[in-house]
Amino acid sequence: MKRVDQGAKWTWSALRPGAIIGFSLGYMNLLDFFGVYGTICKETGAAFRYPGLPKTYRVLMDCVDVDLLTACQIYLSTHPTAQNTAYNISNGDVFRFEQLWPALADWFGVEVAPPLKIPLTTFMPQHKELWSRIRQKYHLKDYPYDKLHQADFAEAWLSFPTDAFADCTKLRKAGFELSMWSEECLISKLNELAREKAIPDYPALKKGAAEIA
Repeated sequence: MKRVDQGAKWTWSALRPGAIIGFSLGYMNLLDFFGVYGTICKETGAAFRYPGLPKTYRVLMDCVDVDLLTACQIYLSTHPTAQNTAYNISNGDVFRFEQLWPALADWFGVEVAPPLKIPLTTFMPQHKELWSRIRQKYHLKDYPYDKLHQADFAEAWLSFPTDAFADCTKLRKAGFELSMWSEECLISKLNELAREKAIPDYPALKKGAAEIA
C-alpha cells in the first residue's frame, strides 16, 4: 500500500486483530463456539472443561471486542495523522483461559472441571440432533448449526502451544486509547448471543427461577 499511496487523494489503514469476539455466522469465531459448547455442557449435565490443549489453558492470549474494533476503524478513518499504516489491536489486556473459565462457567451455570483435549471437529457434529432439541426447547432462532459451532477454528485456536498476544503500543501512540477487560467482553457478548436467541439466556432463566422460589 505504501508504494501505491504516494500522492493519492485517498488514505488507508490496516488492523491486525487476534481473536475477534462478536456474533457472526461463519469462520473464525470463538464466541459462537463458547455459546454452543457451554449450552451443550449445561443441557447434558457435563462438566465445563477447557477442550483444547491443557497447556494452552495457561498460556497468555488476547482478543478484541468487535465493537472496540469498529470504533478503532472509525477513529483511524477520521484522524489523518493515524492513517497510511498498519496496527495491532486487542482489548488492551492479556489473559489466561484458566482465569476466564470460571466466569464463563458461571454464565452457563455449570461446574468447572480440569482441561481435557476434545476432538471438537468430531464432538460438535455429534451433538447436532441435541442442538435441534435445545433450539425447540428454548425457542431459539434456526441459525445453521454447522456455522454456529465453529469447531474447526476453536480446535485450532484453543490449542496454541505458546503465548499469543500482540504489542499495541503503536496504536496507543496514534491516539486510540479505548480498552476493555476481556472477561467483560466475553460475558457481554454471551448476553448478546442470548438476546439474538442463538443460545438460551441462562442468567435470565436462573433469575426467573430464583424469583419464583
